Amino acid sequence: SNTITQPIDLDLSAVSVGDTFENLCGGKKELAASLFPYLTEALGEDVVYEIALLSSIVGMTVPGLHSLFLDLKITFKDGVDNQIVTVNSKHELLGLIKLGYVGINLDAKIEAFFRPKSVTIPSCEDLSNQLPSALNMTGKKVLVIGGSRGLGAWVAKLVGISGGEVTITFNTGKDDAELVVQDVQSYGAICDCVHINVSENLKVEVFKTTFDYLFYFATPKISMNKSSVFDEDLYEIFYNFYVRDFKKAVEFFVPLGVSCVIYPSTMFIDEAKKGFKEYIKAKIEGEKVCDELSKNLSVKVVKPRIPPVSTDQTLSLLPTVKENTIDTVLSILALMSFND
Repeated sequence: SNTITQPIDLDLSAVSVGDTFENLCGGKKELAASLFPYLTEALGEDVVYEIALLSSIVGMTVPGLHSLFLDLKITFKDGVDNQIVTVNSKHELLGLIKLGYVGINLDAKIEAFFRPKSVTIPSCEDLSNQLPSALNMTGKKVLVIGGSRGLGAWVAKLVGISGGEVTITFNTGKDDAELVVQDVQSYGAICDCVHINVSENLKVEVFKTTFDYLFYFATPKISMNKSSVFDEDLYEIFYNFYVRDFKKAVEFFVPLGVSCVIYPSTMFIDEAKKGFKEYIKAKIEGEKVCDELSKNLSVKVVKPRIPPVSTDQTLSLLPTVKENTIDTVLSILALMSFND
């Protein structure tokens, strides 16, 4: 049927072994021939259509919205009239679920993960109840590069709550940036967002004001490299964000009035975290640049090594122990000495 138009938002706890699902998602059967002409000629339109719809079981029904398709085994058979999906097993720790599909032209065994749900940032109203009275940024103008998501968005909200005027930048996360701005403004604080790509030339005219403080949270997706071979291409991606573009941004904004810069480094350096050698090397090089900038530009550059916290950058299938995000962000703000 075509009655399912939005993915079901299921939790692993809501699914039990033996549960069945019969109301499955449909689609346009006629696309089989145009998308897979040779397979359709060999197996027939109905079979190709049914194979394609197996992914919609995972993405639309179970696990649904927060899912990851892992494995599929198909057995062809003579046609029957019904379709049913049964939960055969589930793994509580991994969020792994095994499904049995009995269909019209085929049966299938499907494996999928329940992915962790996106990490949401509390509203300014909620955060204000956790803000220490000593943090006062009234009159301070703050730029958060990469402030639409993750730690940057946390910083932007806390700056606004504490009285500062904050501007956040985004490259691809326009919707996320607008939500942060809307929340800060709804709280009664001053917040603006600007679209920039730190890899390109920065222009003064795109900003409505100058800034006292610069927070640099621009980052690519932090990827692991499980191979023992150093990945030069991956390192170059990290280097461009954490070294080249960071240096360029500081050199651009310091002459315009920025007196203090935050460069979030990582505790992965201290732990020599396996699988992150390219990321770690780039962050170490970034710390060296911080020292050079402090010396050459006479600007205060703070480079705390931050522990893993719960953001959309750190979601993983396995549960991991992470620091309390607001405590981490408040410790970063405390390093800035806003009353100097």
